[in-house]
Amino acid sequence: MATSFTKLKNGDWGVRTDGSAAVGQSVVVAKRDGSSSTVIVTKVLWTDGKVSLCAISRAVPKNNSRNGSVCAECGRGGPLVTDLEDGLRKHYRCCDLPPSGY
Repeated sequence: MATSFTKLKNGDWGVRTDGSAAVGQSVVVAKRDGSSSTVIVTKVLWTDGKVSLCAISRAVPKNNSRNGSVCAECGRGGPLVTDLEDGLRKHYRCCDLPPSGY
């Protein structure tokens, strides 16, 4: 699967990847300098089944969390809850529908 960084219409960086992508999926992107970077798909913006254009967040935050978990929405570590709408692990403030009792 070929994956590369691309500039999105809103000015943010995203990825263009062969095949279908899913929210929460970790993707390894080869950089032009030969190194690689791992990112998390936060939203699939467009797909035709052969190519997907996705919004991303960093998979490993610069300030690593203690248990290695990162928010699927913003890519940072910290206390996470499970979002009721999509089932992904996120910070409370990043959830679309926060869990009750939190």
